[in-house]
Amino acid sequence: MRAWPYQAELDWLVEASDGSPAAFCLAWLDERNRAVALEPVGTDPGHRRLGLASAATLAALHAARRRGAESACVCARGDDGHPSARATYQALGFEPFARSVSFLRDR
Repeated sequence: MRAWPYQAELDWLVEASDGSPAAFCLAWLDERNRAVALEPVGTDPGHRRLGLASAATLAALHAARRRGAESACVCARGDDGHPSARATYQALGFEPFARSVSFLRDR
């Protein structure tokens, strides 16, 4: 929370009825470029498939828009090993744009 450019109003937590964390989304706003990056986003395994990560993400996006954001990105893997993350972001209107590729050298 002490890291620049952390802004508390862009840090969203969904609590379960017992007060435990159920889902979360943190948005990092680049005010100069009016862009926001979402990272991390997640859901406790006991609360998955309830739309809670989507709710936290939408709240973070709305807060970022109020602070001037005009675009948003998420840097999720989104590959076949993480289909629920990809489905969540696509359901919110995100579309694949670019992929990171790792190159490894045998030693």
